[in-house]
Amino acid sequence: MPAKEEVRVADMKWTPKLAQSLRQINQIGTVLLRDVEISTEKFLSVAKSKEGESPDVKIATFWVKTVIRSILGLMDGLSFAMRRAVLENAQQVGLTLTTKERARLQERRYDPKTDAVLNVPQNLSPAESFKLAFKLFPKLFGSDFILDTSGEDWLAVRRIIDVRNRFTHPKVLEHLSVHPALAALGPASSWLYAQTAELLAEVSRRLGGAPKTLPPGLSLPRYREAEAPWQTIFSTEDYELIEAYGGRTLEYFKTMFFMLKDETGLAVDLCKGSFDSLAALSGSRSQFAWRALTRTLFSDVEGQTSSTRFFVEAAVKRGKVELSEEDVRALDEGDVEDQLVVSVNLWSREFGNGSTIAKSGEGWKHFRGARFFRDRITHPRELDSVRVDLKLTTTLLEAYGFFLNTLDALYLDPEIWAVKAGGLEEAIAEQEGQLISQEEEGE
Repeated sequence: MPAKEEVRVADMKWTPKLAQSLRQINQIGTVLLRDVEISTEKFLSVAKSKEGESPDVKIATFWVKTVIRSILGLMDGLSFAMRRAVLENAQQVGLTLTTKERARLQERRYDPKTDAVLNVPQNLSPAESFKLAFKLFPKLFGSDFILDTSGEDWLAVRRIIDVRNRFTHPKVLEHLSVHPALAALGPASSWLYAQTAELLAEVSRRLGGAPKTLPPGLSLPRYREAEAPWQTIFSTEDYELIEAYGGRTLEYFKTMFFMLKDETGLAVDLCKGSFDSLAALSGSRSQFAWRALTRTLFSDVEGQTSSTRFFVEAAVKRGKVELSEEDVRALDEGDVEDQLVVSVNLWSREFGNGSTIAKSGEGWKHFRGARFFRDRITHPRELDSVRVDLKLTTTLLEAYGFFLNTLDALYLDPEIWAVKAGGLEEAIAEQEGQLISQEEEGE
């Protein structure tokens, strides 16, 4: 960071709007930081196993994911609040923004030919949003603060973002693993804390305060990308072998299915103390619990959709099931809740008793509403976007009930499965083919 010159508060273009923006940043940061503190505390308590005992892997994995979700929720929330502050205050404080910068701050497409902001969404990734916020927000206060992303600690941040994206939207079983994030988690969280503290200290100094800074001799954990290579669990050939035999696809589905359900069950348990009253709900731990449940529930939703679809499509590849063009198109259309219903109804049609889940009724409305809340807390815009009230808890519980009801469509009829599983007759035919080949070679 460049040397800090003396700045007088009188030189700052202080406005009521800028003060309001700073309050909003402080509010959203305080709430989301508390989520990080609670989840970290719970993870550390799980990790500290009794002498001679190992931590429960399922519980530890759940808390690692919850810590990652909380850290990146804080990162996203602060980034958005800072970007909004820049948009709302730049003109008043004399900060000139290019058209391209305005487009990126608004998450809209920029047209370089006309130098115009187009009304077309252009979503920023968490990493892009963070870098943009830390580049432009300090300029509101006349600071040349520079976010240093040249080192490997920034790669640690990118690593936990990638892992979060995978287990939030799991497509295959290995996306549920947190192992790739373990070496990066400590360095990433420490680096994010240090950079944020430095930025806020710089802003406070320019406003005439005497901020606390990091201790000069503080040693932060370091990350080395070469020492933590990303390893792929399943190869393309592995997936082809799983798809080729019905028994393997069923075991694959069950493994992914129950891993997801275990984590959702742990998240539900967190909320049990918040069911009774507004007073119970108002505490930071209860608020945290409902946000954790929402995030975990929809990872389960997306994972169940993916595993169900994998199961059905594997049967298609084995020639046991035929899907129409409309079936295939419907699997990719709509939002996550729409795709869930399509996938389980296809399962029921091809392997079960033909029962269907309808996209109607109060349960469906709550389910869709809960997904809206998941989206808000994944990329929080303001304090109200992360707050949970009694009405919202009803929505979340009804959504959970609707999701549990989708299990009715995942009944596996033994007689139908015996025919469509394949595997046994294919294995026999393959073995017979090998014997014939050997006999021909012998001749």
